[in-house]
Amino acid sequence: MRTKNAGPGRRSDHRDAASGEELARLEAENAALAAALGEAELLFASFMDQIPDRCVLLDEELRYRYLNRAAAAAPSFDPLASVGGPIRTLREGDPNGLLERYRAVLAGGESFVTSVSLHDEEGAERRFSLRAFKVGSGLGLVWTEVTESRRSEERLSAVEAELGALAQHILEVREEERKAVARELHDELGQALTAIELELRAMARVHKDVGEAQRKRLGELLYMTNQAIRSVQRLCSELRPAVLDRLGLAAAIEWLSGEMASRSALIPSLRIAVREGAIGPKASTALFRIIQESLTNVVRHAGAASFAIELGEEGGAVLLRVRDDGVGISEAQASSPGSFGIQGIRERARGLGGSASIRGGPGLGTELEVRIPLTPEGRLP
Repeated sequence: MRTKNAGPGRRSDHRDAASGEELARLEAENAALAAALGEAELLFASFMDQIPDRCVLLDEELRYRYLNRAAAAAPSFDPLASVGGPIRTLREGDPNGLLERYRAVLAGGESFVTSVSLHDEEGAERRFSLRAFKVGSGLGLVWTEVTESRRSEERLSAVEAELGALAQHILEVREEERKAVARELHDELGQALTAIELELRAMARVHKDVGEAQRKRLGELLYMTNQAIRSVQRLCSELRPAVLDRLGLAAAIEWLSGEMASRSALIPSLRIAVREGAIGPKASTALFRIIQESLTNVVRHAGAASFAIELGEEGGAVLLRVRDDGVGISEAQASSPGSFGIQGIRERARGLGGSASIRGGPGLGTELEVRIPLTPEGRLP
């Protein structure tokens, strides 16, 4: 005879077995999740340890939560860095003013990039580029050491400064040589040719009864001497126009534009509006040479019908513009290292603390703009 109280016991056993199976399944899932998490952490750490930058995670209290190998092993970065420990700025003060910026990012502010200088255990300065950004409730930092690159930049800047000074010295020496050669041509060769011309004219007056062949020969000699005198005058003007020293930059620009126009049939346009005495001898020479080089390029390469020169003052600077209506210079031509004339223009502008830009294109012609800041006294040297 069967009893009726055996059923509930069996159901309880079934429930216990089901609970045990569920518990085993959950434990297996947790173990799998833990293994996956451990593997992910290992992969993350392995990946981060290959990065040469110092990568750091901070909690909301600005204490270390994670450091990659580069950060943990870099004394110049933080010799006492350890997970759970305070960051260097909390221990040693904040000479770079970072704490306030860190807290601003934690409060929801924007990430930032800045330059930071630290000193290693030997007292040597190390330079870093620091990027800070929000990560969850904490902060992420990436420190990139730029000590050597900054030193290289400084060395490059020093070399560029030396080359610039050398270029300016060469330009000044060349200008002095031009003046000396022009003076010698004028004083020695010019005077000698003038004396020969006068002597030939005197001979022509005295010896009127010579034969036709002699008179023709004398005339040829006079013509050749006169042409030689003109050539010397032209060379002297090209080397160093006397009008620049005697009458100043404005008169020299008018003379130069007239000379260029007469040789090439170009139509000139001038607008000069600078205060008298605002441009000293050094700047006058540089600006004249810049205009001379620009007009030479117009005649040789632009295929233009006209050119315009504007010289004035604007925004505390002397502004020079030279424009033409030719084929227009390309960007490649304007930036080519082989364009020595353009490089010379830029170097002359830099020598006065200014800048030169050249732009152009098909149908636009070419425009040179030179801007040179005035001194606090309102003039150029």
